[in-house]
Amino acid sequence: MLKLGSPELEKLIIDQHSNGLVTTTPTQILFPKNVTEEQENYADGFVQALKELHHSDSSQGALSHDRSSGSFVNIDCSSNYSFPMSPDSIIIKEEPQTVPNMSCTLPVLPVDMDKQEITKLERKRQRNRLAASKCRRRKLERIALLEEKVRTLKGENAELSTVVNRLKEQVYHLKEQVMDHVHSGCRIVLTNPHI
Repeated sequence: MLKLGSPELEKLIIDQHSNGLVTTTPTQILFPKNVTEEQENYADGFVQALKELHHSDSSQGALSHDRSSGSFVNIDCSSNYSFPMSPDSIIIKEEPQTVPNMSCTLPVLPVDMDKQEITKLERKRQRNRLAASKCRRRKLERIALLEEKVRTLKGENAELSTVVNRLKEQVYHLKEQVMDHVHSGCRIVLTNPHI
């Protein structure tokens, strides 16, 4: 039963469920199999016009078809034609097909491996030169930054040395004053034993 085609399966299902009553499916309503008379009359006009084009003489203009080459020649048609034709004389125009020809591709040039290796090596050297120059520039920038820091710290150190020297002098003078007071008979009581 599963090997039945879709139309046969559809018919079998309809026969089983409708008890002999045949109902149409939506596909038959939307896409009928029979051609209506109106559709046939419409197509007949085109068929007749095509037939007249083929039977008219070449002085009025025609569409010539060379069967051996499969190509069409279009000749100027300046007269008016009516369109009634029979459906059995329809000729479908075949369009020429363009198939890529594999022999027409550009020839592949042999690759010179030595030249390619030289080019690759030169590119590598250029990258290395660029990386080395960046490294040297960063190194010089770092050295300049450190030298500036050294100058700043030396300046601060010099200022602090002068402050230390001044403080040492002040301590020396204060000690002298204390000694002078002690020698002149003043008694100095130390409250802090570390002094």
